Amino acid sequence: LAPGGVACQWLPVHQMGVEGIEQMVRTFTTAFPHAAAYYGGGDLVLVGSSDPLPEPRSFDGAVGEDLARLGASDLKALRVAGGDALRDAGGPDVEVLRDAMMRLEFAAPRHMDNHALADGFSWVRTLWGDPPAPYDLLTTAIESFYRGDEATFRKCRDRMLHEHADHPHAKRFVGEFWLMAADADLREGHLEDAERSLRRSAALLGDDSRLIGTEADLEEARGNAGEAARLLQQLLALDPESEYLKRRLRALE
Repeated sequence: LAPGGVACQWLPVHQMGVEGIEQMVRTFTTAFPHAAAYYGGGDLVLVGSSDPLPEPRSFDGAVGEDLARLGASDLKALRVAGGDALRDAGGPDVEVLRDAMMRLEFAAPRHMDNHALADGFSWVRTLWGDPPAPYDLLTTAIESFYRGDEATFRKCRDRMLHEHADHPHAKRFVGEFWLMAADADLREGHLEDAERSLRRSAALLGDDSRLIGTEADLEEARGNAGEAARLLQQLLALDPESEYLKRRLRALE
């Protein structure tokens, strides 16, 4: 890095086991003597430098507005750990990832979409120690979801909507849950349930383009090819180079 330079690395907790998370943290803190981990809406963001990192601060103007929409206006609240706590989390006995030993590329796929993911989110909560609201509920909800603990998940989800209805992270998490539920209902042929889940998601996610895609899938499942094509054209206007959308539209002709 140039003097004063900062490295930023996404750590996708939802795609990794604890071993891989610890290896990434160990490798990152080995490369950058000054490092911190921030909560990124389920995953972690690692920030590192050769120089001491500045304290998290608030931002005004356009940057502040963008961060507020992402639920990241209070960076201090999103700071999970730094310094010795982060270095200890990727302890000295954990293997450092190197170009000649790229274990992560082969280990990560084994942990996708299974209960081992819950251990990763539990690791994050332990590292954080005492997450501020609503991240205490949010992290518990994610861990419970992957453990199959539906009662705890529902309790945390409903509390987030009741106590933190306007918080961007809470809204996005619950909205994305309903969007996944709509997709699952569609795959199982439960079209009325899919429509209800989609409406709940739309009330929380606003103009998220993923809603358009799921609505197109719903209209296609209902046999409304023309309406499905119209919705897919909206998506194609946002991503004119998408070969996937072009194939979908050709299939509806």
